[in-house]
Parts: sequence; structure tokens; C-alpha cells
Amino acid sequence: MDQSAADDRFLYVWDLIKDGVYTTATVEISAVHKPGTFTFKNGKVCDRLALEFKGKSKKFAPPYTQCELLRVMLKSNSPSAWVGEKITLYVSKIRSFGGKDEAIRIKPDRINGDPPNKVRKEMGEDLTGTSPAE
Repeated sequence: MDQSAADDRFLYVWDLIKDGVYTTATVEISAVHKPGTFTFKNGKVCDRLALEFKGKSKKFAPPYTQCELLRVMLKSNSPSAWVGEKITLYVSKIRSFGGKDEAIRIKPDRINGDPPNKVRKEMGEDLTGTSPAE
């Protein structure tokens, strides 16, 4: 996505660039908003959950597979129970619409073993410490 078209209320991959490389961010969930709560600048309604983080101004609307990871990792199907939990965000190279793209993902660092298969397939290649492609 072109940065000029982005909604500055939400996190994007470029928000996780520090000193020219992708980095991680450990954040505490302070609120979870239901799908349909927000409308993007382009007029499209956000059809995903939106996470707010303590001390941060930007929200994150994780894709469905990442919400599934949160359910497994945080041992709760109730998003309201995720408030107060810490998660780590990172940038990953994923397959998207027939090509490859960068996306924010949640590190599966609090589960025993591998994430569920449908989640694992969407994790992609961790780009932490690498420079963004031009």
C-alpha cells in the first residue's frame, strides 16, 4: 500500500522500520474493537477486529489467521479477555494475491509447539533485521 493512501490511525509495515531495518514491537493490548467499528479514510469499513495498545496511538487490524493465533496463544476465544496481554509484532514476507508482500504478523512465542496449520501457512518469512525492498 502506498503510504499516502494509508489511514494514519492504523499500523502498517513501515511503522516497524527503525534505523532502516524492520524491527519488532512488544505491545500490551488495551482494547479490542469489534469489526465494523472503524471506517478507513477511503470510506471502506474495517471488517476485522481492531486492537489498541497501551501508550500507542495506532491500532492494528490483524487478519483472521492472526486472530486465530491470538485465540490459541492467549487461550481465549473472547477477544475482550486479551486486554492486558502483551504480544510481539513483526514484519513478514507473505504470499498475497498471487505475489509476495510484506505484512505485520504476531510472533507465536507463547504456544507450545507449532501454531495451527492454517495459521502457520500465513506466517511467512520473518524480515526482522532486514532492510525494506525498494
